[in-house]
Parts: sequence; C-alpha cells; structure tokens
Amino acid sequence: MGDFAAEQVRTAEAAGPRDRAPAGRQSTALTRLQRGVGNQGTQRILQGSAPTLKAGDDIVVVVYANPTDTAPQPRFSRTYRLDASGAIAVGGSRDAVPVDVHGLSPQDAAQRIADRLVEAELFRGPRVCVTGPGMTAPACADAKTAMRPDTSIAYDNFVAYIRPFTQPADAIQRYHQWIEDHRDTPEFTRTTPAELWAQSQRPAEQAGESEAQRWSRFMKDRLALDAKLPAPERAPAAQTMRRFQDWYDKHHRDPDFAKADPATVYADIAIAVIKGEVEAAVMQKVAANARAAADSPEVWRARGAKFDEFFALGRKLWGYSARRFPYSIPIDSEGKDILVTGDPALQAVLDALAADLTRWAGEHLADPDFLRSSAERVLTDLLHDGYADLIALARTRPEQHETIDRHEILARTALAAFGESVGTVLLTVALVGAFVGANIITGGTATVLLLGLGAYGGVRSYLDRREEIENSGYNVSVPESMLDSVGDVVGASQLIEGLTGQRLGTGRPLSSVERSNQLGAGAGNVATIFLGSRAYRAGEALGQRVRLNRRALGPGGPEPDAGSGGTNRNLPVLDPAPRVRTVAPGVIEVYQLGRPGLVRITEHGWEVFARAGDSRPILAERWVEGQHPPVSPELLKQAPVLADVRAVAKVSLGGRLFGVGVTAEGWFVYSPGTGTPVLSGRFGPRVSRTPLLSAPTPTTTLTGRPRSTVFVPGLTSSPDFAADTIGELRITGPRIPSDVDDLADVELRITAIGSDGARGSVVRRWNRATNTFTYVEADLTGLPKFVPTTPELVPGEGTPLEAYLTLRLMNAFMRLGADFSGAREVRLENITNVPAVAQLAEALMKDKNVSMDVALRQTKTVQYAENAIIQSGGRITNARIEGGELIRWDVFAKNENLSRLPQLPPDLLVRWKYRVILTVEPAAGGR
Repeated sequence: MGDFAAEQVRTAEAAGPRDRAPAGRQSTALTRLQRGVGNQGTQRILQGSAPTLKAGDDIVVVVYANPTDTAPQPRFSRTYRLDASGAIAVGGSRDAVPVDVHGLSPQDAAQRIADRLVEAELFRGPRVCVTGPGMTAPACADAKTAMRPDTSIAYDNFVAYIRPFTQPADAIQRYHQWIEDHRDTPEFTRTTPAELWAQSQRPAEQAGESEAQRWSRFMKDRLALDAKLPAPERAPAAQTMRRFQDWYDKHHRDPDFAKADPATVYADIAIAVIKGEVEAAVMQKVAANARAAADSPEVWRARGAKFDEFFALGRKLWGYSARRFPYSIPIDSEGKDILVTGDPALQAVLDALAADLTRWAGEHLADPDFLRSSAERVLTDLLHDGYADLIALARTRPEQHETIDRHEILARTALAAFGESVGTVLLTVALVGAFVGANIITGGTATVLLLGLGAYGGVRSYLDRREEIENSGYNVSVPESMLDSVGDVVGASQLIEGLTGQRLGTGRPLSSVERSNQLGAGAGNVATIFLGSRAYRAGEALGQRVRLNRRALGPGGPEPDAGSGGTNRNLPVLDPAPRVRTVAPGVIEVYQLGRPGLVRITEHGWEVFARAGDSRPILAERWVEGQHPPVSPELLKQAPVLADVRAVAKVSLGGRLFGVGVTAEGWFVYSPGTGTPVLSGRFGPRVSRTPLLSAPTPTTTLTGRPRSTVFVPGLTSSPDFAADTIGELRITGPRIPSDVDDLADVELRITAIGSDGARGSVVRRWNRATNTFTYVEADLTGLPKFVPTTPELVPGEGTPLEAYLTLRLMNAFMRLGADFSGAREVRLENITNVPAVAQLAEALMKDKNVSMDVALRQTKTVQYAENAIIQSGGRITNARIEGGELIRWDVFAKNENLSRLPQLPPDLLVRWKYRVILTVEPAAGGR
C-alpha cells in the first residue's frame, strides 16, 4: 500500500466506521424514520457534493467486515486506479470483484463496492470508505445487508440451526417469520435457536406467551427505545404511547384482538400523532400569518386552496395501503391462497414523506411565491433528497401476508398419488413374481419377502406417526398409533384421512396437498389388494419366459423353448377336465372340479356316487371273471374297439353324461357320443397283451439311432407309464402347480433317479390358448438310454428314456385338459446341440436343392421329438426353421470329438441357436 493510501486508511480509521457528520438540515420526521429502520440511504445528501470519478483516477478503498469493525481488511484495502472503462477489481487475484464506478461520487462508489462484495458472498454486511482525488476525508457507506455484529451472529445461529429440519412445514414457517419480525428488536439476540424452534413447533394458540404478555413486552421494548430519543422527540413518543395504551384497554377483549399486531397498531397511532402535529403547526402558522399579514381574504383563500393540494397529495400517500391491500393470490395447484395484507415498511416511508410534504406547505404558506409552488415538484425534490432510496430499500422487504389453506381435495394430486402407489406396489409384486418365475428365488422366499416389505412399511409408518405426535406435543396412545399404522399398510388410514381431512391420532387439519396425497395413496393401496395377485402371476409368467429363452439344448436330447401342448386322439377335452386321485392302495376316484359326484374304481369293481360324501352309490358293477356283457349296437357302431369290453355303462358324473368300461387290461372312462376314452388305467394283477385300441398306419422310417417309427398299441396305457420305478430308475413328478387353472403356460418337470444317485430330468410346456407343445429342457446324462416297458417301443431295446418321460408328461397334460387328437404345432427352440447342428449343415451342403423340411428330419433333434409324436397318434407333415446365427464350424466344434461327427470344412458357416417348428397332424387310422 502506498504512502498516500496508507495515510487515507489512517484517516478513515481515525474518523471511525461510525463517523456520520451530516451536512445541511433534515426534517424531524425523516430523521426519526431513518433511526427507526436503520437505513443509510440519505447519507449521500449529508456528505455534501464531491467530484465524480472517471477513468485514470486513483482512489483509496478501505473495507471493514462490518459497520462496528475498526480493523480494515488488508486484502481489499488499498489504492485502486480506474481502468479505461471506469472499473476497478476489488480484492486479491483469486477473489477479485469487478466494480464499475465510472461517473459515481465517492459516496455512491462506496455503496456500490459494499453491495458487490455482498453479492460475491465475500462479506455479509461490510462498510466501505472511499477517498477520491482532492478529498481530505473518506466517504463511507454500509452494505444494504449490514447488521450489528451481535445481530449478525444471532442471525447466522438461527439459520444454521433450522437448516437440517424439513418438517413440520408450518413450524419452519413460523420460525422464519419470527426472525423477520424480530430482527431489529432486543429479544432477537436474547432468544436461542432451540427456544425459538420449541416455540415454533407448538400450534399458534400454544406457541408461547399470552396476548397480554405479547403486548406488554412490546410496550416495554418501545418505552426503552423512546428513552433514548432526543428531547424534542420524546413528547410525541409519550403521546403515541398513551394513545397506544388507551387502544389496548379498549380493544383487548374484542373477539378479533389476537389478529392485531402491536407494531402495526403503534405505527398507525404514531402516524396519526405526526399528522396531528403537522396539522396543528399548519393551523397555528396559518392563523399567525393571517393575523400578521395584510393580504386580502381572496389571497388567503388561494393560499388555503394551494395548501389543500399539498394535503390531498399527502392523503394519497397516507392511504396507499388502504387502497392496495388486502388482495389474494390463489394457488390452485396447492389448494391454498396467499392473502397479502400490507406493506408496513413502504407505508412507513410514505407516511414520513407525506408528513414532510404537508410540513413544507405549512412552513412556506406565507411565502410570497407559495401560490406558484407545485405539490408534485416539492414531492420530487423530497424524493431526490433521500426518500427515493428509502422507498427502494422498503420495496426489498417482504410484504405482510398469510397463507390460507382451503383443505380441499385436488384431483390431479390425488390421481398422481394413486398412480404412484399402485405402480410402486404392483411393480414390486411383479418383480418378486418374475424372480420366482426365473427360478432366482422360491415361492416361499417370495412370500417372506412380500410380508417383510409390508411389515417394513407398517413399522416405518408407526415411527413417523410417533415422531409427529411427540414433536407436536399431542397425547396419543401407542396402541392407537399401531392401529393407524396397520391401516396405512392396507390403505384404510390414508383413505379416512383423505376423506375427513384430519390426521388420525392428532386430529390436525391436513392441507389440500396432504389430504389429496393421502386419499390417492390410500385408494392405491386398496386397489393393489385386488390387483396384486394378477401382477404376481404376470411377473411370474414373464420370469418363466425370460428363463426359458436363455436355455439351450442339453446333451440328452432337444431342449426347445416355446408354448407347451400336444394332443391324443383317445383323450378329448372335457371342461373342466376330469381328475384322478388315489384314496387308498388299489382304490382310485375319478371326478370333475366344481361338479358333484365321482366314480370310484377298485380291483373288485367300480361305483358311481351322486355326491362325493355319499356312502351309497347310485350305480355299481363288479369285475366278473369270464363274463362279457354285450355292448349295445349303437355304441358299437360309434366305437368298434369296444367289442372287447367286459362291462359298459352310461352314467351321469357331475352333471355330464359319459361311460365307464373295462377290458382285459383295465378300466376307462369314455365319451358316449364318440366312444373315445377320456381316462384309462389298469386294475388288479390281471394283465393281458390285448390292445386297448387299434393302431394307426405306420409312418415313414428315418435313419438314425435305433428307434421306432410306428405306433405301438397299448404303450402309453401300459402300467409302466404310471409306475414309480422302471428298471433301475426311480421316477418322481410331475408336480402339478396349485394355481394350474390360472396359468396360460403350464410347465411340468419329471425326474429320473438312477441306482447310483445320478439324476436327470425332462421339462415340457403346453400352452392352453395355442395348444402348442414345447420341448423345454432334457438332461439325462449318466442315465440309461432305454428303459424296459411292456410293450417295447424299440423291439429288443425297450423305450428310449427321453421318449418315455415325454409321453408321461403328455399324459399329465391330457389330464389337465390338453387335446392331442388334432392338428397342432410342436416347437424346439434355441438348438445348440452339436450333432444336430452338424447333421443339418451336412444335409444342406451335400444337396443344394434339398428342402429344409427334408434336411431337418435328418437331425437328431427332430428324430427325438418324432418318437413321442408318433406314440401320441400324430405324424410330422412339415418341418421349418426360424431365426438362428451363423458361426464357423471349427469355432463352434473346437471342443468336440470330430471323429464322431460329420466331416465338414473348417471354414463352413453353420447355423445354430435356431428354432424348429413341426406341423403335426393325426396319423392315418387314428389312435
């Protein structure tokens, strides 16, 4: 800092940050107003005139942290030279603040620098002193945000304390309102943040001191301030306080007294006193001038009329708030209104301005040129003398207002809350169902997870309600809060609160937004109770599809992935399909879900019961050795295969007519209209090789591993296809899902367990809507390729294990209502089996003209599927391929034993991950 700058800083320090030596005369009302609001907007007038600053001027800037600080801030206090544009950069290189002071007086430059330092968030309320060229004393100005040190510290403490809190909103609003209302009062520095927060959390009627205490405190504080006034101002202040006490004595029992604000009442009375003083002084002045002057009555009437112009303009200023306020600002989106009741800061400035305007008119009433004066011109002069700055400062203060909530239901808010509640819960339930369908978690785990989520919501609701009760000071029992929390889980509590508009437990009125949110959330929770099961099933089905689409063919055979299905000409669909259950060793019952009656079949005979709980049958027959009751000609024409039947009877089971018959092999339930069996089974130890039904014509034979391409009569009705053990294998499954009737895609698994513990399984799927049968998965590694059955599918070998398990699953699907007697599709998806891929590539390579149908039939994948298709009474009429990817043969088969595969060029592009769709029709002659 240079010698000149250092000298100027010392001069500013010697003058002191509180040095305010006004030049000229100010009105009493203006001085009183400036002292009351703490504004320094008229300092420029009191400093006298000074040259304006221009480019190239050297100025000394001294910055104090606050108006009472005596130590300059060294990083900002030094000599600055205005650049070509008239600007300076105040501060160091890292935090320099550019300020344009061109054309400003030193006083205005000090004010602008102080305000810019606040905007740059370097100081909260600094004082800046500027010494320009030719000046011996600095011109100082405080930032508009300047506060006393103790007030600034208290303000920071209040703001820091409330920052972590977000609820309750009304308490936070009362907290901030108190800070704004009491910043200039003594109790602002005497109250701690904790005390203010505790006071703000209580309802308005409990928020602290009584009305009498509030008004008494205001009088006490006001008297303390009046005692510090200059002697000429104490008499009007005392008169104002007497009138204020009289007003309190007259109105403190009024019903609306609590709405009155002591500061507002005092200000109104003070203005009235000032008006009275002005009017009295004017009247005295007029009377004295009238007595002393020798003017004519016409002149004094003209002077009176001119004075009336001044007084009328003053009345407009006094009545500003009465004309403008109150007014309401509707906020429909939040269901509330903001009622603006006044602008006390601006009205105080306008009242003082009106008082000075009328006082000027009174003081100059007898002037020779008074009649040529203009009220508007005098008002303009007063504005230039400092009132314009005071008005600008007053406009920065918030208008007096209050928020009035309508406590109504907002349709959009309620619908948004409803959608969010339903979407969140249903999405959660669907995701859990998807995890179950994808085999990521089990059904039991899903149940525990969903119950846990519900319990977590209830506990969280309980804790929130208890916290609200404790913070508000209400007395609500714990059991009542627990009951309300349980209601939150199912939506009942939210619905009640939304409909009544009151918070359960505390009885607190809810705002429009709170009420609408509770109503929408409650309705959403109730809706999810009815829609949750559907969302779970939809998610579970999606999970199944995702899981199945990611599978490939296993080493034991094809692993397709599409809808399940299949048909059997012997088993037409009944709606609902009959069910079979074992009730005791050697005793089974045939029944239909939702229908009365059943057929009980034992090794001794069969019985028909009208109702499941009846003890006496309505029809009964015994198996008689050697007896062959004749079959009616009509029935024999419809079903010639029934000529070998032992006993036949037509019965009404569950309200539907069908028949029961027996042969040398066992029993069957059939449709009398077509003679086609619906269910069949073996009984007793008597087993015959006599076929139950005639066989269709054999289908075309394809090359490949040993297998049968002809229909084998009696194979699927053989007891071996219902046995728990077959050869060395133990068979488990399939397990029928409990909700099978609600599933569009039914997926079943059957498992074979070897004597050495090796396990393998086959999974197939049937789609109710499309009747499509899908090969999903087959992994039989380590198990025998064939199982012994009577009759055998492949003479001398038995029945291929994969075909055996697939046919057992088809029988299970038929008991669930599948119809495999007509045309249908069989799908094998995502083929990655190496031999099948190689066989397809070889067929297409050897014969460029070969059709895809012929080429596909030469692959093991299609040959495996054909076993079960033939034995179900069908035949493949067409095979086609969809999708897939191309890959080099040497890359695809790099880990395979190529000696057992077709010899293909290494760089040959082969297709894999493709889908095979087989079109199946009934075989000639039926089954």
